[in-house]
Amino acid sequence: LPGYLQEFKSAATIMESGPDVLECKGSCYGHSHNFLGAMKHHQCNKCKEIVCHLCSTDLHKSGTDNILTKDKILCAKCDCKSGAQKKNRNVCVHTKPRGLLLSVLLAEDLAEHMLLELTSMLTSAAVESDVWSEEQVEKAKKSVLILMEASGDVAAATEAAKKDTLFDMLQPYKTGTQQQKQWDRKHKPPTADEIGPFDEIILDSPEQKAKELFNRSSPKTVLDPVEEVVNFTPNYIQTGIVLNASGYDPSKSGFVGFQLLEHRRNKQPVDLNALPQLISTAQSEWRELLQEAESRSMRQSKQQLANLTQNQPASPLTKRKSYELRSQIITPSPKKMKKSGAKQCSKVGCDNIEGKGIQFNRIPAEPPELPDGASLAKKLTNRARTELWLESMDRIGRQRGVDKTKGLRICSCHPTETIRRRLYVEDNGTKASKLFDLTVVVGAGVGSSVIPSETTKGVGKDRFAQQQLQQLRDDEDNARSSQEELPRDASPVEVTERENVRLRGELASTMLQMQRLAELTSDDSRQSSPITCPAVEKSAGFVEGKERPSNLAPNQKRRFKVVEVKNTFLRSSSNKNKNSTANKHYSTGKKELSAQKPPTVLPTMDCSEVKRRTGFCNVSTLLAYVIVVCNGDFDRIRKRRTSLTWFEEWFLYLEWKYHATNLRQQDMEAAWGIDKRFINHVKDCKAALDMAAFLSWPRFASFEEDKALRNPQKWAKYDKYRVIQWDMTNIPAPKFADASLHRATFSQYYGMNCAKSGIGMQLCGWVIPEKAWTGAVEDGPYHSNAGYLQAQKEFQEADLVAGKVIKFHNILDRGYRGNVTAFRNDQLCLQPPSSRSDRRFTGKQTIFAGSVARDRSGNERGVRVMKRSGLFKRGFKETMSVKRFCDAVLTWGFQVNFMYKPVH
Repeated sequence: LPGYLQEFKSAATIMESGPDVLECKGSCYGHSHNFLGAMKHHQCNKCKEIVCHLCSTDLHKSGTDNILTKDKILCAKCDCKSGAQKKNRNVCVHTKPRGLLLSVLLAEDLAEHMLLELTSMLTSAAVESDVWSEEQVEKAKKSVLILMEASGDVAAATEAAKKDTLFDMLQPYKTGTQQQKQWDRKHKPPTADEIGPFDEIILDSPEQKAKELFNRSSPKTVLDPVEEVVNFTPNYIQTGIVLNASGYDPSKSGFVGFQLLEHRRNKQPVDLNALPQLISTAQSEWRELLQEAESRSMRQSKQQLANLTQNQPASPLTKRKSYELRSQIITPSPKKMKKSGAKQCSKVGCDNIEGKGIQFNRIPAEPPELPDGASLAKKLTNRARTELWLESMDRIGRQRGVDKTKGLRICSCHPTETIRRRLYVEDNGTKASKLFDLTVVVGAGVGSSVIPSETTKGVGKDRFAQQQLQQLRDDEDNARSSQEELPRDASPVEVTERENVRLRGELASTMLQMQRLAELTSDDSRQSSPITCPAVEKSAGFVEGKERPSNLAPNQKRRFKVVEVKNTFLRSSSNKNKNSTANKHYSTGKKELSAQKPPTVLPTMDCSEVKRRTGFCNVSTLLAYVIVVCNGDFDRIRKRRTSLTWFEEWFLYLEWKYHATNLRQQDMEAAWGIDKRFINHVKDCKAALDMAAFLSWPRFASFEEDKALRNPQKWAKYDKYRVIQWDMTNIPAPKFADASLHRATFSQYYGMNCAKSGIGMQLCGWVIPEKAWTGAVEDGPYHSNAGYLQAQKEFQEADLVAGKVIKFHNILDRGYRGNVTAFRNDQLCLQPPSSRSDRRFTGKQTIFAGSVARDRSGNERGVRVMKRSGLFKRGFKETMSVKRFCDAVLTWGFQVNFMYKPVH
């Protein structure tokens, strides 16, 4: 049947007999067609033209008073001739046809608006060659030229006709923040992969990427928090009960967050029978909580808490029956055989053997490797033992690090000395070091510069000592040879000379004995051996090859040892910057624990101090926000990660997020008395609870809540509408060394590297923070891809009013270009009109733009409140954790609803 009707409609079927067939001249398709005369139709009394019932109905529904074809006016309602001749008809100004109305609309606003929207969607010239065919591109160019002429800008159309690409033709219609940066030829604009959420970027320098590519460096340590975010179902009844127990009345609060809490609390069902018990329990728990905030205590670990809460059954003791039965069950262990060590001294060049009364000591062997996850103290100790083994093997003449022979020994004839070394280890991506005193054997192997030469005469001092000693030896020898009796006829002179030789010999012998005694009994620990020069030793009369005495005490058995030097621990976060001021020396001495100190802050502290450090007006409002974040759960409020009190940990976290005092890490350590690691644990623990509250609470205020809490006088014209205002702001970021990061984070609008975050606000004053994106993103793409429009669509479909969906009205700045995106998400958009720089607004456009600007003043207040946080204002630093920073920005946007009054 459809095929037959189509054939009949096209007049291809010839009917010789049958009902009358008429020709309709008023087709909405622009051409005539045939229809059965029995159908309803309309015939004009003036021109006698016939229009079928279907076409006349369509024309009637469209609201026109004229009947038109593609190229002919069939009938007009107005009887005014307006220059008409005979049967021809003209359409006068009294009845404007649809074509004329469409032309007027195109000339006034529609054509230019279509060009602006098309320009914002056409981001690059690659779309023409990659997506569209040549035929589609040519059709689009013709349509663009027609729209330019329809907008009244004939000159722009003439210039655009000379352009080769559609992208170049539309360049004059880039407006607002859509104007992209004109990059040099050497640079490229950011790609689509580089633009996205700020917490997904990887902050690796080009050097780090190259080292990881060539396997010359381990991956960068992840600094992101590992605390789990556990969402919950908001219990407004329990939260309100705990708030009342703390002395805070949310119904009298001027903050929109507590007003919404009270509104939802009244809507939530409650068991009236259990309510008195809940109130009394909350009051007693709150008193205990305040007592716990007055003193610190050691935080118990999870295993300790499990041991306290679980009842462990005692192991039954078996009674010993008899000694004979026990001896039959237990078998004796085999006797351990004593291992025999080396029988000869392992030092190269020494032939001393055991059994001659010489004491031997064992040389330390190579220490075993540490398991994964070893502590920093164990790593440093193992590194010191390894260095002791390497130095000992080197000094006895073995190959350093190659010879791994075990069981080597050395005789006590070789003296020892103590050397000091700073040793380094890697720990969690950072380099740590410590000083150690190593006791090793003096000297080294054969050929080493440490071993003194056997033939050298020493330096000038040694040669002078040698001359003096040699003179004494000669005098002693002369006296020994002159002991023969003199002849009787010897002259008095010879007798006197002989006596002088004898006396000089005795003096020389006495002086040599005293010198030897002084050298052998010297207490100077800095002297490694009695005499260092062989020539002086020979002149002093020491016997060659004689065993040198040891410089150890008789009861000292351990000759090789490692001693840790106190107060020398050094940790560096960067391997290149070893002398940075960020390196800190940690004292290993005994000091007072932080758990033994009194609390730094108390719930009774002054309001001015609370406002200066956290931004809250008083302690009660701060505690009320903590109760809201924890959903009225006392276990969540008490949750701790250090020996600080629960109130101190919450105060530390809120002070860090407000970021007005204790900005540096060392200031926080000095103020709270705990290490940087534990401060980060506190931040992550509280941030996880804060993020759970942010994700668990409804993202938007319902239409009923928004209408009840908004200012009825200011927002009277939006009484029946669901309105939300959106704007964007920048968060400063550093200039990254990596080119892709620099392109992705540089904003032409702000002229700096930054992240851009969306901030929404409903008319009741509820502030809605959105995720931060890289700074190169434009307002339009962010508005389309951030995801909050999809969330608004789901929320408006769930929040029905009298069974109907009330759509969101998005009030935006002109840079967003959000009409198409709002239409696709079944929403409406309201923003100031856009115009080219060389054209002025009309009167209606000026009034409309001023009205929207006046309404958007409240959203500017939301941006200003977000920037009251010093962390938000100071911006992101490369040493920060990206996830911890982005989570703090989101939770700060949630927190401002409970600490600042809305603008009505």
